[in-house]
Amino acid sequence: MRALVLAMCACGASAPATPKGAPASLEATSAGSGDAIVARVDGHPVWGSCVAVQAARAHVDARAALEQCVDFELLAQAAAKRGLERDPEVVDATRDALVNQLVARAYEDAFTTPDDFGPVWTDVMIRHKALNNYKHGEYRGSAYVRVTVKAPPPAEDPAARAVAERVAAALAPERGLFSSDLVDIARRAAGDIELDHGDVPPYQHDALDPAYADALWAIPEVGRTSPVVRTSWGYDVVLWTEEVAATNPTTDELVHEALPEVQRAFFATWVNRLARAMNLHVETEPDAEQRLEATPQ
Repeated sequence: MRALVLAMCACGASAPATPKGAPASLEATSAGSGDAIVARVDGHPVWGSCVAVQAARAHVDARAALEQCVDFELLAQAAAKRGLERDPEVVDATRDALVNQLVARAYEDAFTTPDDFGPVWTDVMIRHKALNNYKHGEYRGSAYVRVTVKAPPPAEDPAARAVAERVAAALAPERGLFSSDLVDIARRAAGDIELDHGDVPPYQHDALDPAYADALWAIPEVGRTSPVVRTSWGYDVVLWTEEVAATNPTTDELVHEALPEVQRAFFATWVNRLARAMNLHVETEPDAEQRLEATPQ
């Protein structure tokens, strides 16, 4: 099927360049013992599998898909009569399609469970802590304005607290605030008093200053602010800016989410296994890097 499509695309190309490699096969092949011949073009079969794939790909009914597959076969035979099976582009495209099919069927469809990957699964999921990407508690992003107090808690500074209370009162009625809104309103409320401010990326509760975290988690909705809270650095008014909801996937869901990453990590191992099984030896030319640099891009 893929070879037929490649032949169809190549049919409108310019004259073939110097042939290289074995000719690409333009013969449609069966998808298996249950595949049925549904038409013939000058004796060459059109298979039911072609119709099924084309119907799904083009979103057409079986009759329209059959007509398209017949057209593919006509074009493939026309291409063969013009010698396009030896065109370098056709040969390379067919080779690429073979590689894609091997990877899809012998790798992506065959390596799908943790046991298939052995230690590589553990390496990706545990040592690199990939589990944290899929299974975690709630994260909250925030911003703050602060009247800094040099002495750590429980030391109090009534004047600094009064400024922070004024800022909090100005922010309390607001909804849907962004960090920039927080700073603008707070500065107007503070007058000539200098405020510190900052944006804090999403963290879980236990990763933040306890007083800051308690204030942040007490805010009822994103875009609203907290009352004044005495943190390790001073008197803060906290804005909830972003939520990353907790997630606790099942084992099957976790495997599904992590599978692409683990497949990428294991791919080189799989390729090396194929090479050993086929007794293939790979040699890289000593000046390969220089040759690649000199190759036109």
